[in-house]
Amino acid sequence: MFYSYLLLVPLALFLHRRLRANLPWLADLGTVAGLAYIFVGAAAAAILAIAGGSLVEAYSAATAADRAAIATSFDLVRNVVFFALWQLLDTLTLGTWISSVGVLLLAERPILSRLLVVLGLALIAASLMSMTGVHSLAPLVVGVGAALLVWAGWVILDRSRRLPAAP
Repeated sequence: MFYSYLLLVPLALFLHRRLRANLPWLADLGTVAGLAYIFVGAAAAAILAIAGGSLVEAYSAATAADRAAIATSFDLVRNVVFFALWQLLDTLTLGTWISSVGVLLLAERPILSRLLVVLGLALIAASLMSMTGVHSLAPLVVGVGAALLVWAGWVILDRSRRLPAAP
């Protein structure tokens, strides 16, 4: 929580201040999504650490009759944190944040901005996979590979249009 998510707050605020002049409503939307990503992810980590840790300790001290209920409770906490918070909300909000930053940087850093837009859209697609119940790693790897190919094609197409015509 403290070593990953919350350290991104200054970055979110810096990007907002730096890019807000380009398109204020998009910078605001991106910052809200970024802060939502940060705080939902940090809260999920805290929930898993506190509730999960308590359930693990309770399981080790419980009788055989109580262990099934504790295991079911732990499974519920794990599913809420992993599938609902980290794989659904976090990917949706992070994808929105990254895509908005990419759009806002398009004029200044075209190659980086296109990569950010494509990766942000890939994260939103991963969130949609979670909504439909697909939790396999294979479609995610294929999706990231496809996103990188789309980015490379976008950059190549843009560069080819900017090349001067041969005499």
